[in-house]
Amino acid sequence: MDALDAYIVTAAMKALQLDSIEDFPLTTENAFYEALEGTPDERANYLLHFSVTIIEENVNLHDIDVEEMNVDAEAGSANQNVLSTMKHGEWFVCDNCQKRYKTEGWLKRHLIHAHNHTFESETRKEPAGGPAIVKEAFLKVALLLRDTSDAYSLGDGNRIFRNAKFEMLTFMKSSHIKYRLWLWRYTCYETALLSQRQAYEYKWNTTVNINGGTAHNIPNDNMVEIYVHRLKDKVRAQGANLTFASARMAALSLSVLDTVKENMTKETHATIKSRKKPPSKHSDIEQMNKVLLQSPFFSDEFPLHGLANIVDPFYPTDREKMYKWIETQKHRAFLEMQ
Repeated sequence: MDALDAYIVTAAMKALQLDSIEDFPLTTENAFYEALEGTPDERANYLLHFSVTIIEENVNLHDIDVEEMNVDAEAGSANQNVLSTMKHGEWFVCDNCQKRYKTEGWLKRHLIHAHNHTFESETRKEPAGGPAIVKEAFLKVALLLRDTSDAYSLGDGNRIFRNAKFEMLTFMKSSHIKYRLWLWRYTCYETALLSQRQAYEYKWNTTVNINGGTAHNIPNDNMVEIYVHRLKDKVRAQGANLTFASARMAALSLSVLDTVKENMTKETHATIKSRKKPPSKHSDIEQMNKVLLQSPFFSDEFPLHGLANIVDPFYPTDREKMYKWIETQKHRAFLEMQ
């Protein structure tokens, strides 16, 4: 996160034409000074427009066309439906001449060459302009991570499930099967498998607040890990006196002790403060900022050298491969639900 903060600070300095992190804009007619003297709403609007300006200058979002991706999705689904209707058991059988094929690819070639069948094609598979700039690829992933972390800390179910779709695209691009499958099922539960009431509860109960206050939520998985570690400590403390009954009692007492502690805190109006102060990131960000100002990362003529193979984490996606994988997971889910 410190690296992302340093990139954001450097991008803001470039937009304001600052040479040092301690400088201020030279001209008094700058909108920066007008926003400082304005109302809170005017300052918020200025920061919003300024943030959009930084994103437009440093993150290339113009090649990602949602409407184009929707058209490609419909084309991929139509192609898959045509081939799925011709599958009978372990064989693909042509509806026109009854020839049998073992694989989907051979049936597709047969339909194209023997029966002049036309499959819907994707509008574009390759990105315009070659590999993405390293800075843009880093900022896209880092900003997604920051937004997801904020969503979990605030318990914002809408943002959590919205970002899960983009995270699944990144894992598809990097071929992380475990996390790709988990995110696929994660979104399917909320979108298709659960009832409307169950999906609502599932979406807005993905986090838990153990400290109270705003922005202190953690994911349920992390909460389970915390309880597991605490239970292991209690089990180790019993030593040779450990039995199944004592381990079970220790597991059941964890939540009870937390409830008693919480009730006592409320009744006595006590305030629990952390003994550790969060470390200051100012010096680290300042050092990284100096390096970034002297580096070519914020130059239009960025030399790729050995980084030419780095591509955009979201685009282009091998959508035909993605559709086949999704259809396979849908069929697998159908069999598991029988």
